[in-house]
Amino acid sequence: EIEFCLPWPASESTDATTTQESSRIISGKLDCLLQLADGSWIVLDYKTGKLPAGKGPAYVLAEYEMQLAIYALAVQRMSGKWPARSELILLRHGAEPIGFDALHADWPKLTGRIDVAVREILTSGTPAVSHGME
Repeated sequence: EIEFCLPWPASESTDATTTQESSRIISGKLDCLLQLADGSWIVLDYKTGKLPAGKGPAYVLAEYEMQLAIYALAVQRMSGKWPARSELILLRHGAEPIGFDALHADWPKLTGRIDVAVREILTSGTPAVSHGME
């Protein structure tokens, strides 16, 4: 596991509208971060829960897309490079990887979702995010 602290909003530089009160830190732990011989990075996040009945890989990716986006941002900030791959590994379902493509992600949508979750945590203490798996 690799712990990280990601300043939020995750901008390259602080502008005049970003104050100490409006900036936050998102902290977390990457289950596994691998560096390949070519210098590229791979993020692996292991899930041990059971897949809900009738749900497939697209459901799981939608549930964890924001988490994988935060991990990809953290790796980019730590290494200066976007991860080549970010994958969920479903251990109870054959350990088949489900990929998240940080290079082609809809970042305005994802950062908007993260902003909403951060605001919910600040106002209510818990985010309105539920996952079907652990």
